Order: sequence, then structure tokens, then C-alpha cells
Amino acid sequence: MREAAQPIYASVDSAPSHLSDTPHPLTVAMMLCLFAGISALMLAAFDFAHNRLGLTYHPDFVFYRYEGNNPIPLRCFLVCFTLAGAPFFNGDAAAKAAFALRTIVFFLMFAALFDATDALCDRMFGVALDVYTAEMLSGLFGLLMFGLSVLSSGNMPARADVPVLSRRFLARSWFVLILVLSAAGAITLWCSGLDLSLVAWMRSTALLGGLGPGIFLFLPLCAILFYALGRIGLRRRRRAAFTPPVTVVAAAHNESHIIPAMIEAVDAAAAQYGGSVKLIVVDNASTDDTAALAEAGIDRLRFCNGTVLSEKRLGKARALNTGLAAVQKDFVLRIDADTLVGPSNIARAMTYFVEDRVGIVGGLSMPPGDGPFDRARAIEVLMRSGVHQVGFNSFEAIVGIPGMFALYRTEALRRQGGFATGINGEDTDASLRIGELGYRIIEDPAIVYVSEVPANLANLREQRLRWFRSIYHVAARNRTCMDDSSWSVRGKCVLPFMLMNSGRRAVTIPLLIFGLLCDATEINPLSPVATPAIFATVLGAPVVMAFLSTFLARHPKAASGMGDYFVFRILRAYFTLEAILSIRLASAAPPGRRDVGMESATQAGLR
Repeated sequence: MREAAQPIYASVDSAPSHLSDTPHPLTVAMMLCLFAGISALMLAAFDFAHNRLGLTYHPDFVFYRYEGNNPIPLRCFLVCFTLAGAPFFNGDAAAKAAFALRTIVFFLMFAALFDATDALCDRMFGVALDVYTAEMLSGLFGLLMFGLSVLSSGNMPARADVPVLSRRFLARSWFVLILVLSAAGAITLWCSGLDLSLVAWMRSTALLGGLGPGIFLFLPLCAILFYALGRIGLRRRRRAAFTPPVTVVAAAHNESHIIPAMIEAVDAAAAQYGGSVKLIVVDNASTDDTAALAEAGIDRLRFCNGTVLSEKRLGKARALNTGLAAVQKDFVLRIDADTLVGPSNIARAMTYFVEDRVGIVGGLSMPPGDGPFDRARAIEVLMRSGVHQVGFNSFEAIVGIPGMFALYRTEALRRQGGFATGINGEDTDASLRIGELGYRIIEDPAIVYVSEVPANLANLREQRLRWFRSIYHVAARNRTCMDDSSWSVRGKCVLPFMLMNSGRRAVTIPLLIFGLLCDATEINPLSPVATPAIFATVLGAPVVMAFLSTFLARHPKAASGMGDYFVFRILRAYFTLEAILSIRLASAAPPGRRDVGMESATQAGLR
């Protein structure tokens, strides 16, 4: 299955005009050039101040004399990154300056407070961190602060109250999370204390030196433990066949190349499902013959029935809400028009709904396998949906089920408000809000379906800008989860982690440039070489985890694409940075007036 030859795909959903703009293709390249210049000047200043004049404790914004050496001044890096990135956001000069000033001042204030606290603990209890740990912890907080600053400074979707009805899983979720993190941490500390020749070799080659042995042990341990618990939970929750009526809703805009195959796949899945299935195709103002082909395909259905509706207003969420308004059954499967469901998908997914707490079930989106990015995409999917999402099952913390295949309890989908319009990530938004209602969200990697992957770099860029921007839109719209008093695991832990992780991806390429500059200037000659350590941390450790994921997810043949995936990660990092810079900064406005409104699901006639 391959997308038809066509110009660069773009739609009203690509970059919501009130929130962002598609950046110029050279935006990131110019930003990186400016970053390199600012970094070189900043490193030269710290080299002069620390190594020649002795005015600073360490060659960085460090306000306490820590023990040890660090291969890279992370605080200096984050300041340079913010200074270089701010001019390339959308917005006026005042908004850009305010963003940079706010982010840097609050980060340095936090760094000073962090160092003062460590100094106090050292004097009172004789317990102090080394410089690496201090910089790493404050650096992670700096990435989170950068994400929160983008949320508060950018044009964002209006905050929508999350309709909390139940906290069924709250205590258990926190217990499992803390238990696994503690176990992984204890094992990591024990292993790092062993006198192993392998650890000594890795330190000597800077794979671990200065960046901590936990990089290659703690994160994989967490993933494995969460995954094991998630697998046990999936096995325990599956029930016997459950076959109530199901309605399938697919929104289609110019999908003539794939719509007949999609309809045939739904019919094949209906043949293996014991209950009745209805397919609703919503034509979303297509300019090709999508509607006619959908009508013809529905006429050929043998095991289910269907209809074609029309939604003239452009936007996938609008089309989905039109389809949702026509649903009269208790369960609705939302799929993309380029998704080919597997024959057993509906039957297997429905077995989980015997438990009335289950609100959504998703599966594993595999690529067709014949495109330039398909092998890398397969590993990405196996790592995310095949391992990490299964692990999130264990502590009820899944945030998003991809809209390519998401089976909902209709009541839950309507209660949380349907699909939000005018944002990126309407599928993640709906999933998060259903989870906050108290429904269980399940991702089962045995539910395998096929979904298109962009066939060229331009279409991949368009897709990834949407995807990577969506975390900010979803977090802004559901910020109540993060700042209310309910202690939701999604709001207090997972959403902030996703913001921080977005920042981590965005700084990958700048961090490598910064490492090269550190090595060139020898700003800290007593530390291990910076560039190999950074390379191992930001690219090597995730690639190791990706390789492990292909075996945990039971698709070992996918490991043959690791070379493609390595390059793909660099592309993802580039597009993540580009997605963040595409966000439009808000001009000065009264407090609470920066959020941008959108059409509600109620206005769409869902309730």
C-alpha cells in the first residue's frame, strides 16, 4: 500500500492558522547557525572567566563548588539554546524577547536555588551531589521549564475543564509507578557499584564517563519492568468473545487511492466478528472521487452495511464529529481512511469491553513495508505502542491512542466532548480526557493493522510537524490536569514528562553541536570527551532501547532496520525543533486571555 503521487500533503489540520504557521524550510538551519555562534562566544567567556581568571566555581552557570568534573556545561547550553531559538518563533520582537527573558531568568533562579539547597545539605548533613548529577537534574528541569514557557507564551488552544467523574485507579497507579522506579533505581545503583571491567571500559571511552551508568541501565530496566506488568494485565483482562453492535467511523479527504481497500478491510473484519457492524464514511470536502468510490465500495459490502455522509467544513475533527453524531450504538471504532484493519481486529478489541470500566482500546500500527521510511517507522511503532504503551497499561497512564484505530465506548467519547476542532492531536486529546473520566485505556499490540507512511521527505515533515506540535496543544487544552489538586498521574507525571521529552528531542542536534564546541575549546580539560558521551546519551541509548523493543514486542525481524532508525531519529529531532519554532508567540495580553478558542463538541451537536 503506497500513497498516490501527489503534491506535498497539507490541509486545514496541518498548522491551525490561529496557533501556528508552517515555518520556512531553512528556519532550523539558520537557528542552528545562530546557536553555534552564541555558544562559541558563551564558551569562550566561561573559559576566560574560569580557567584564566578563576572567577567561577565551574565553567558554567554554577553557583556552588561541586565535586567532580562535567564534560558539558548543560546550564550554559540551555541558555544558548533559548537565546538562539527565541528569534525564530512566530511573533513580534517584544513577544520573542519576553519569552527568552522569562525562560532564562526563571531557569537561572532555579539553578541558584538548587545549588543553595545542595550547599545547605552538604553543611548540615554532609550529603552533596557531584557536579554531573547537579547539572543533569537541573538540565532536565530546564527542558521542562522550556516546554512550560512555550505553553504560557504561545497562542494555545483554550483551556477546557476535564470532566472528572472518578479516580478509580489513582492510588494503584502511583503505587505501581513508584514501585517500578524504585526497583529500577536500586538495581541500577547496585550494578553501577560493581567492579566490572565492562563499566570501566565504557567510562574510559566516554560512553558512560561523565554521563552516568544509569543512562544505559535505568531506562531499559524501567521499560522492561513496566512492560512485564503491562503484559500480565493484558492477559488478565482479556475475556471471551463479546459481540455487541459496533459502528466504524472513517473521515476521508482526497483518499481515492486507498478508500476501496479500507472498505474491503472493514468488511473482512466484520466477517470474523460475531456481531453487527456498520461503516460510516464521512467525506470531508474531497476534490477527487473519494465519495463516489466510497459509495461503490459500500454497495459491495457483504458482512456489514454502511453509508456515506458529507461534511463540507474542512477539518478531520469536524468530519469525525459528524460521524459520531450519527452513531446509535454503544461502541464506535474510529479509523483513518488510509488504515487497513486486520481481519481479527474488531473481534479481539471488543473482548476488553466486557469490563465496563474500559473506555478505549487501541492496537499496533504497522507500515506497509515498501516505502523509504517504513523500516524505521516499524521500529518506532514497536518501541512506542509495542513496549512503552503496554508498560503504561500497568499504571493506567496511557495518554493517547492513535486515531488510526481507536475503539471507544460511545458514552465515554461523547461525555468528554467528542473530538476537539482547530488543534493538532484531537485523538490524543480525546484519549486523555476519557482516561481522566476514570475509564481504563488499553493498547494491545496483538491488534495489528496497516497504516500509510509518508513516501517522501516533504510529506514526512508535514506529518511530524503536526504530531510533534500536538503535545503542546493537548497539554494546553488539558492544563487543568497539571495544575489542579487531584493528583492525576497523567497530569502530574506523564504530561510534564512528555513536554520534557519533546524538549529532549528538540535539543538533540544543538547538543551535538555544543559538544563539538566544548571539545574544540577544551573548556573542561579534566572531563571526558563531550561529543562521544552526548552522542551515546541522546542517540545511542534510545537506539539500544529500540533494538530491545523489537524483541520484547515479538517482531525481531524489524531489528534489521536499525540503521534506518538511527538516521530517522536525527530527522525526528530536526522536525521536533521545527515544530516547536512553528508555534506562534502571543503578544502581551491580560492574564488568562492568551488561550485561543475553538469550536466545542457541544456546538458540533454531540450532546
